[in-house]
Amino acid sequence: MELSSAGWVGLGVVLFLTTFGILSPVLLVFYLAAFIAGGLIILYNFHVKKESEMEMDRSTPATQLDDAHIGVQQVVEPMRDKPSSYKSDKRLTGANIIDGELQEVLESAFRDYIHPWYYSLSSHQQFLYEIRQSTQSIIITLATKQV
Repeated sequence: MELSSAGWVGLGVVLFLTTFGILSPVLLVFYLAAFIAGGLIILYNFHVKKESEMEMDRSTPATQLDDAHIGVQQVVEPMRDKPSSYKSDKRLTGANIIDGELQEVLESAFRDYIHPWYYSLSSHQQFLYEIRQSTQSIIITLATKQV
């Protein structure tokens, strides 16, 4: 027994209505209308904003800001000027023999797993310092944990 296209559409409608309820087609139309209306409002506001910006540029061109002195660049430039040195405590467990070996393991892990991907993103050392501090804090917590 083969169902025609109308049969499949009817089955889909029946399943849709039984799954989501009788009111769902009305809500679906309402949601689509609200979505389209929101998109049109955004386009209208974008157009109005462009017109008002052009009018402002025509009337007062002296109010334009130099791009080099605003936004992210204004924050990033002072950060680049300061070379920073980070100092960390090398003590982890209190035993020099164990601390030395743990420091070597940490150095190897940072060299092999963290530095390759991080240096492709940034050259700032603050993130690496914070990760090292967090790792050392975890090791200290585990070393001082009494069972």
